[in-house]
Amino acid sequence: MAERRSRRINEILHQIARGASVAALMRKHGFTRGELRRWQHTYGMPFIYKEPTPSQLAALPAWRDERSRAKAWVRFRKTALAADDNAEVPSLDARSDGYDNYTIRGWGDSRVLLVCEKTATVEVLHSWAGKQPSFTYANRASTATTFWLPLRRSVEVIATCARVARVPLVWFGDLDPQALHWFASVRAGGRDELLASRDSAKLHLAYVGLDSQWLAWLDRTIPQWSWMTIAMRHVDREYWHLVQRLVPDARELIGPRASEMLDGGTKLEVEGLIGAHRAVFLRELRRRLSRHHARKRASQRRRP
Repeated sequence: MAERRSRRINEILHQIARGASVAALMRKHGFTRGELRRWQHTYGMPFIYKEPTPSQLAALPAWRDERSRAKAWVRFRKTALAADDNAEVPSLDARSDGYDNYTIRGWGDSRVLLVCEKTATVEVLHSWAGKQPSFTYANRASTATTFWLPLRRSVEVIATCARVARVPLVWFGDLDPQALHWFASVRAGGRDELLASRDSAKLHLAYVGLDSQWLAWLDRTIPQWSWMTIAMRHVDREYWHLVQRLVPDARELIGPRASEMLDGGTKLEVEGLIGAHRAVFLRELRRRLSRHHARKRASQRRRP
């Protein structure tokens, strides 16, 4: 009985999400607006993805006609939002704004400054389990997050912190075009700087994932991990093509297997790892960060 009622409520909510008249559904099924609000609060409103029209799909690659990076980005963003109201592109264009921000959470004796795309990753790294120290405390790791996409001032502050502390600056994020664009903006010194210069590697920002090495690790560690992958929508697939223009070394950064994965229209987000497989994920991240710390120390010892 309860299952049948839940199914009926779910069908009603889906009809409303598709644009059906609430008043007509109330007359047909005999529910009140108060009941509808309770259902929405309990079950949530389903998201109905609206497929782009053929003309909108045809307009997505139009950015390829632009000669400059900046014009290509502006044109892509415009056509992407026209094709998909929920497209995962930055909410603000590459202009100065008042929403740029950064957060740094550090230890005085840090060995690495890890720039994370996702705040969810930062919360996991800083969380304590009873008396068990957090990942950042146990591994002397500081973290930083920025606005999507960051401006020059935010990147300068983060880079200055790493330079003064004499620690490597390392990036960790999803395996998708959005994360690669974000990484490249930080490495270039800001989102405007990435669009303005062909030589966009201003900072030495090491990339530790997600990449082909993580995919190989998943094969060895988590059987049948493909459930974590997400199919990319039309805008995401075109975004990947754009990112390869904005970030010429994108394929080199993530490796051949990860590149093939994005070419095929599939991406991988960090949440799948930090949710169901947190312990093994943290052990592997610790190994990778330790390797970068060792390289940094070796480089410092070679200096006169």
